[in-house]
Parts: sequence; C-alpha cells; structure tokens
Amino acid sequence: MNKIAKNKLVENILKVPILSKLLVGIKYKEEIKLIKNRLEVSTDLPSIVHMGFNRSASQYLKDLFFTIGPDNGYKCINLAGYAFLSNFPYLDDLSEKEFEKYSYLIKPTGIIYSAFGGYIHSIEKYPDIKKIIAIRDPRDLLVSMFYSYRFSHLTPVIGDKYDYFIKHKNLAQNSSIDDYCFKTSDEVLDNFTKYMDFLQKDQNHFVFKFSEFSQEFENWLEKIIDYTQLKVNTDLKNKLIHDFHKKQPKKESQKSHIRKGSSGDYLNKLQPKTIDELNSKFSAVIDYFEF
Repeated sequence: MNKIAKNKLVENILKVPILSKLLVGIKYKEEIKLIKNRLEVSTDLPSIVHMGFNRSASQYLKDLFFTIGPDNGYKCINLAGYAFLSNFPYLDDLSEKEFEKYSYLIKPTGIIYSAFGGYIHSIEKYPDIKKIIAIRDPRDLLVSMFYSYRFSHLTPVIGDKYDYFIKHKNLAQNSSIDDYCFKTSDEVLDNFTKYMDFLQKDQNHFVFKFSEFSQEFENWLEKIIDYTQLKVNTDLKNKLIHDFHKKQPKKESQKSHIRKGSSGDYLNKLQPKTIDELNSKFSAVIDYFEF
C-alpha cells in the first residue's frame, strides 16, 4: 500500500468519532499526560527540543528520537502531532504572550520534544535544554512543500487544523509550482527570521542542514549522537545506516513522502524568473546559513 492509500485509509478511520478519539488517545497518551501536568520523567538528563521546518528530515529525526530516547530514560513527546489531530494549538504558531499559557509544558529535564515545525518563543531562556534546529535551503523547501501538499500529506480530518491545511492543499493543486512557491515564501521567510534571531541569543544549540542528512548520513548521525549524548549501540547504529540507504529513492517519485531527497532540485523545477525572485527575497537567509 503506497503513502497516499495509507493516508486515505487513516483519514477514513479518523472520520469515525469513536475511533478517532480512541486512536488519538492511545497514540498521544504521553502528550495528554503532559498537557494535564501528570507526566512523570525518569531521568535528570537535560531535555531536548527539536525545532526547524517540516520537509527537513524532521519526521526521520522524530522517529529516530522515539526509537533511541526511551532506552536513554527519556519520555518522547510529539506535541505538534497531537495538535495536528486535535484543537490543541501548534506552539510554534503562538506569539510570545500566547505561549506564556503553555510554557509549563517545557520541562528542563527528561523529555525529548520532537518535532516542532517552527520556533518556540523564549526557548533560549532554558540554557541547559539542548536545541536542535533542522533547516533546508528555502528554495528546495518550498518545492518540497508544493509536492507534499499536492500529493502525499495526510489531511487533518479532525480538530481545527483542516481549514489551514486545505488552504495550502488547494493552493498547491490549483497553482503552478512557481506561483505556489512565491505565494508561500513570506511564511517561510518569517520562520527563518525567527531562527536567525534565536541563534544570536542562544548558546546551546545544534543546527543541521537537510543536505547534511541526505548526503552525509553517517556523519550527520554521529553529530546528532554526539550533541545529544544519547547512547546508541553499534548494532542499532549499523541498522539505522543500512535502513536509511535502503529507503533512498532510485528515481524521483512525486507522490512519495521521500520524493527525491537531493539538494538544489529547485533549479530543475522552477523558472529562472522565480529563482531570481526567491534569491532576492531570501538573500539574507542564503548568506547567513551559506546555502
């Protein structure tokens, strides 16, 4: 069963109220405990917060954390995933004032939070928390968003995220790739600007580019392990490396979650005029992160 068929099956199941409540309650039971302030942590190791951009290896890193985190004593929490299927807000969508109501959710020890698709306000006020920021060339990021919304992304059929999602999906389905990328570029630029400001204020962070993940996976994995100080045995590490290479597409598949995975693809997908416009808009970002 391909990705689109699986998503359609999940969407149909979630449309049944009793099943959706049951499935969300099971899948996100730890998140619900945290929101109710009933989650108990079992280690005093510093918490880890994984932020960045969707379509920047975020789901892979989240799955990696959920695989190795528990063996290191961590509780693994996906608040963004819970928000996607409920009325709980995306924390990275909140203003600094709005976030104050939810600041109790960020615990200094014992939790891996993965993955937020945007900046969490005031996270730099937690100097001991490790912060990982996953970024990607904004031009490639926009192209990847276009294909994801147009073909492969699961639709949030429950909760209050449907209208926002459908707006993006309709835009992707009813626009050319060039129009979509330009029309959604302000949102991406705003997020990059927040990260650039954050990096000037915070000292405990690790930034990685999608190109490092996709092209230098073994080195990328070692850097993640080194920064987080998570223990990963040799057998598991070898399996992660083997599975990563096995899953890489031999050719582009527009409807797949892993569509292509190569950097600089925007050069093949966008018109020269669009590229010039994006180069100008993201010039500060391109210089800052050396894209």
